[in-house]
Amino acid sequence: MKKYIICFVIFSSFCLNALAEIKTPEWSDFCPEEYLKVKRDDLGKNESYWYARRIQFKSEMNACKDLEGRELKSCYDDVISKEEEKNSKWGSMSNAVGEALERGRENSQVYSQDYNPMMYGVTGLINSIQQMQY
Repeated sequence: MKKYIICFVIFSSFCLNALAEIKTPEWSDFCPEEYLKVKRDDLGKNESYWYARRIQFKSEMNACKDLEGRELKSCYDDVISKEEEKNSKWGSMSNAVGEALERGRENSQVYSQDYNPMMYGVTGLINSIQQMQY
């Protein structure tokens, strides 16, 4: 009888450890801090994107709430995987946008250097005329 009790205690401790290792995903694990509390009325493109993602995240988490054990862990793993993939796409998209903006800045600097007198309006025009007189 003691062997059965000991086996039961050991088995129970393994089961409890397995359940204790299930970490509930939090929205803050995936969302940049500046977009954590975005509201539906926020009009920016980034704000709308993160608001829609938060709604979808909550929906996916609600689908997991009635599950237990391995099924719960699997559901959470799926949510984590999807969110990490979305973050990866967001990161590559925002990097591409950042690179495009940087190229635009570089091009505008080249343009402004070529046509510098006109960039300063009347002062640039007067300076150009004065340089022509000498």
